Amino acid sequence: MKGTTVDIKKRMNWDTENGQILDENRRYVLLRADVLMGIFTGLDAQQKQAALQAFTQSVYQNGNDSVQAYWREIQEDSQQLLTSMMSISAQLGWGAWSIQKQTPDQLIIRVENSPFAQGTRGQGAPMCYPIVGIIQAMGQLIFNTDVLVVENQCIAQHDSHPACTFTITPL
Repeated sequence: MKGTTVDIKKRMNWDTENGQILDENRRYVLLRADVLMGIFTGLDAQQKQAALQAFTQSVYQNGNDSVQAYWREIQEDSQQLLTSMMSISAQLGWGAWSIQKQTPDQLIIRVENSPFAQGTRGQGAPMCYPIVGIIQAMGQLIFNTDVLVVENQCIAQHDSHPACTFTITPL
């Protein structure tokens, strides 16, 4: 399996008889980005921040199960995990990911067409909290330690931003 990436589309079981989409025992749901992100537009600033932080934590905790499954599938190869996660993210509609910078002490991921930012343009603040959560799970395996993930720029902040960028730093 070395040298390959995980193909999430091949892993998915579209079980229409039971009304579910599965990757092994992990259930997925197809949902419009504006519907999902619209949840946050009706909240006051404090509620919104708390809900977005909870969203990040949920994606990190629950998405970690998927990231761990991919990690095992590619035999714990850090570079293959990174390549797989970029491919999987695109396949799941989480935008087009690319590596902007990679060193032993830092990884910068660029995400074009983030559905979370697209669904919340004009917010004046970063909105890709789910991406932060999944990158945190991925980054811990890549760096083999806890990581700090920061969204440096988000198209939800300002329309002039061409993409969202995330910095992953090992702690």
